[in-house]
Amino acid sequence: MTRREDIIQLLQEQAMTSHELAHHFQTTEKNILSDLRHIRKTLKGTDQDLAVKMPLCKGCGFQFNLNSIKEPSKCPKCKSTWVEPPIYRVIP
Repeated sequence: MTRREDIIQLLQEQAMTSHELAHHFQTTEKNILSDLRHIRKTLKGTDQDLAVKMPLCKGCGFQFNLNSIKEPSKCPKCKSTWVEPPIYRVIP
């Protein structure tokens, strides 16, 4: 199985952040984010989807609304870097 297939299988079982996935597969978060973008496109033609729990600023409570797969580094509202990362899961 490829790493992307392994990621899909793992995300079907549990929700994870890109940091957790990078640690599990012993690679960089940049590679995982690239894989997640590809997985989203791959799943588009199936009965499954890549669900994303949007990031949240722990400083002011700002809820991010991201259209693409990326990791925000700071809050646009209060400029805090205390941002909860997005959580990914493959759902039917």
